[in-house]
Amino acid sequence: EGRTLIADIIDTICECAILDKENPDIEVQVLKALLTSITGPNSLVHDQALLTAIRTAFNIFVVSSSQQSQVTARASLTQIVTRIVANFESEVAAAKRKEEVEEKSAASARGGEGVEKRQDEESKGGEMGGEEEESDKTIVQKMVEGIIRNTLIKSGEALEEMKKEEVAAVEVDESTATVKLSVHGNDVFKVFKALVKFSLKKVEDDQAGAQIQTRSRILSLELLLSMLEKSGPAFRETEQLIDLIKRHLCPSIVQNASVSIPAISGVSLRMLGILVLHFKASLKTEISVFFQSVLHRVLDSSSGSLSQQKLQVLNTMKMICRDAQTIVDIYLNYDCE
Repeated sequence: EGRTLIADIIDTICECAILDKENPDIEVQVLKALLTSITGPNSLVHDQALLTAIRTAFNIFVVSSSQQSQVTARASLTQIVTRIVANFESEVAAAKRKEEVEEKSAASARGGEGVEKRQDEESKGGEMGGEEEESDKTIVQKMVEGIIRNTLIKSGEALEEMKKEEVAAVEVDESTATVKLSVHGNDVFKVFKALVKFSLKKVEDDQAGAQIQTRSRILSLELLLSMLEKSGPAFRETEQLIDLIKRHLCPSIVQNASVSIPAISGVSLRMLGILVLHFKASLKTEISVFFQSVLHRVLDSSSGSLSQQKLQVLNTMKMICRDAQTIVDIYLNYDCE
């Protein structure tokens, strides 16, 4: 009913972890199977099957009492999320290279046609120059006819070019209205969105639930950090991902950077630094909020309980200040305005 074989295989693997929760050996084997299925060459695990696999590995890390299972789950998830980002970057880079090759081939073909046309014109000109017995009236008449013919040809070419441009414009408008991500781009978007939701979950009141939620939040933030660190031009220029960062990740960073748990605030501040360094062109307003609501607020606080957070903020500022261009951009975009 529309399901793929690989989706059924992933479901079967994940059910093994559900049926026997207290067996570390089974948990480790499930994690290995999922990791191999997703990170192997020409993997077919996408969309819902990918999310099911990540959710299972995530639950093993959060719920399992085995240290080995937790370490394996964390390492497997890190490899999975970095691989799907790398696949997306490679996919977009390959598409751009293909477009460049096609454009060069088209340009070479157009250049060859231009040379042939000039040679034909020169040969025609030579023939006209060699016909000395023709009268001046005949020569003028042929020149006028040639001019008219060339004008009609150029007009026809211009009209065809205008039609092509109109069709292209319609295609661009339609594609812009319904932008769809590629297979790997869709994987990155869905996984990133799911992890951001995990990072925003409220901590439960009871102690056991609070511990599970804390571990879940730490892991989700670490995986988001890994995806941002692995991101390249494709990730940073995809509108859907930028919008996701603006709407959900930035509020998550502001919320988690203010938490008194060092593991949570530390990872959040590192993500903040990466966004300032590599996403500043798209996050002008959000970066202003980062400085006012996170960095300045912590540094201006007189509370002694925030001493470790202040050190983390200073490390983040140090990371930002290493890039001279970012310092210039911050001055121009904020101080000068």
